[in-house]
Amino acid sequence: MDAALRADGKQRERSFKDEVRNGRTVYGSGRKLAQDAQPKLTVDKRAGDKTFADYTTAGKANFGEAAEAHISHLPVSDRSRDSYLSAYRTHVRPVYGDSAIARVANDRDGVLDLLTVVMKDMSISVRRIARMVITGTCGEAVKAGKIREHRLGGIELADNGTKHDRTDFVFPSHAQVRFVADGGKGALGAGICVWLMRGCGLRIEEALAVEKKDFRDDGTILRVCQQATRDGKETGPLKKRKRGEFRDIPVPTWLWDMVKDLADGPLMPGNGDRAY
Repeated sequence: MDAALRADGKQRERSFKDEVRNGRTVYGSGRKLAQDAQPKLTVDKRAGDKTFADYTTAGKANFGEAAEAHISHLPVSDRSRDSYLSAYRTHVRPVYGDSAIARVANDRDGVLDLLTVVMKDMSISVRRIARMVITGTCGEAVKAGKIREHRLGGIELADNGTKHDRTDFVFPSHAQVRFVADGGKGALGAGICVWLMRGCGLRIEEALAVEKKDFRDDGTILRVCQQATRDGKETGPLKKRKRGEFRDIPVPTWLWDMVKDLADGPLMPGNGDRAY
């Protein structure tokens, strides 16, 4: 028989047939099945799940595939997406890449062990990315009705200071920087890009996007307002800034002496359709 179920004020229709036992129809058994299904429907709807979702099947979906799909849909820059993929593939995929989503969603102890024990020597940023990928993937699975819930919320990560440990850093000498800039032993030199990084503290994408017109006030100030994209075809906003935002940096005299006689346009022009 057909029975109408209600949840969240909305009517959901599902057909419940009378059972046949020993060749005889048990009249009224369909209604009993409908009544038994009502509490489950109510719980499922309160959890934000799809009506009549088959969790036993959907929860077996591969976590690794879901994680990579989740990362590909994040509203972040290509550089950030590459960082998320790198952290996932290096630290998370070896542990959970072949697991079912439902297993990961319920393995709080295992995820906690991964983030706080196995990865304890990693920087806080890498561990946060790993946590975000795991919980975000499971969160999307809940929204999609593949699982009812996950048990990974509220995992705290202590900052072990790894990211800020620079005790073993050795500042390169002038000769070493020149070797990188000019090339040597068959290596292609990086040119003015290295001197922009050395003299103004630019990130590599920022240095690659510098144009001669960005130097102001007779070459004493460099206005950094963009960075090159990974493919070198165009530029985008600076990291963690909106397009049009910039920062002005004092320019050493020796750097301006290297730049002032260069041609207009990008200081590190690319080839073909690559402007940078």
